[in-house]
Amino acid sequence: MLPVYVAAPYHAATRVREVHALLAAAGCAPTSRWALEAEGPEDLRDEDGKVLAARFQRNIDDLDSAFALLVLPDGFAGGEIFAEVGRAIANGIPVLWTGVRRILSCYAVGRVRLFASLDDAIAILQRTAELTEYRAEARTILLPQGPRS
Repeated sequence: MLPVYVAAPYHAATRVREVHALLAAAGCAPTSRWALEAEGPEDLRDEDGKVLAARFQRNIDDLDSAFALLVLPDGFAGGEIFAEVGRAIANGIPVLWTGVRRILSCYAVGRVRLFASLDDAIAILQRTAELTEYRAEARTILLPQGPRS
């Protein structure tokens, strides 16, 4: 199974759990455990600092264990998404960005691939999951080199 971390705003956790099911059906193993317990809007003001630090570390560990990062942006919501994208780019984890909302990091050639739809991104992840024993070839499927649009 191809490990995939899903980055999305906290309030979209229900949608992320649905995406987890789609990923599992495509031969992927979702690593984004944050979505399994998230409910409603995130409010960090009244949380214990040690609890938040542990949640942060778990997210980092889950992202670092992934072969790819699937991004589900929602306007300007979910600022942590952008930190996760930056970490993935810095650590060589391919980023699959869905939807029309773009940030400058979307144009990191050879590191980020843009998709018009979630279905298109999952199709590529499924194809890649079938080649997990050929990791070098799998990366070229996720991030083909060439001109960006």
